[in-house]
Amino acid sequence: MKVDADYTSKSCPKCGHVSDQNRPNKGLIFDCECCHFEVHADLIGARNITLRTILSRQDWERTGALSVRPDV
Repeated sequence: MKVDADYTSKSCPKCGHVSDQNRPNKGLIFDCECCHFEVHADLIGARNITLRTILSRQDWERTGALSVRPDV
């Protein structure tokens, strides 16, 4: 199953805030400018992709069709 990977390393899984400033200097540390949640940026990206996959799969199982929402 494919999911949109846009902004997955810039989106906070804790508060949902999306910003380029969440990754200072495009570095390896993710630091949410709103809630100050901090972790390695690759882990944030992997977690957000996993969450999008789970949500898409649940939508598919419920409706029988893949979601057309790009930010699932």
